[in-house]
Amino acid sequence: MRVILVGLLAIGLSVLPAQADTIIGPSGKPLDQVKCKMDPQDCYRQAGKLCKGSYQVIDSESHSGGLLADIIPGPVTWYSMVFQCGPS
Repeated sequence: MRVILVGLLAIGLSVLPAQADTIIGPSGKPLDQVKCKMDPQDCYRQAGKLCKGSYQVIDSESHSGGLLADIIPGPVTWYSMVFQCGPS
């Protein structure tokens, strides 16, 4: 029973949408940052939606974290991507 509950929790958390924030880059231009869990493709999809088309990836990284947050190491891989809307 416990295995089933953990499995359902993991599936439920994996469908949560990516989180996006806008930051100001070194050049003074706005950059967007998106954080996704379990699937790096979610970051690309979110960037495409936010930019309504093309974008340029400035930086990306991944690390392990907990199921609900990435502040402590855990069983979930978190992905982060910084991008700028427009053609590369």
